[in-house]
Amino acid sequence: MKSYQFKNSSKKETEKTSLWEAFTNHLDSIYFPGAAELLDKKLVAFEYEAFKECYV
Repeated sequence: MKSYQFKNSSKKETEKTSLWEAFTNHLDSIYFPGAAELLDKKLVAFEYEAFKECYV
């Protein structure tokens, strides 16, 4: 999971990417942009479980 740090007036804020957001970015990179919304729900569920096993 990626995290970003921003400095704002000596404060550090950390923004973490959610698991679902990371997964949809992954789908967009291996299929096509917007794949999570357009692919069959069973395929998306299968890919999500595989993604969790590999990256979490």
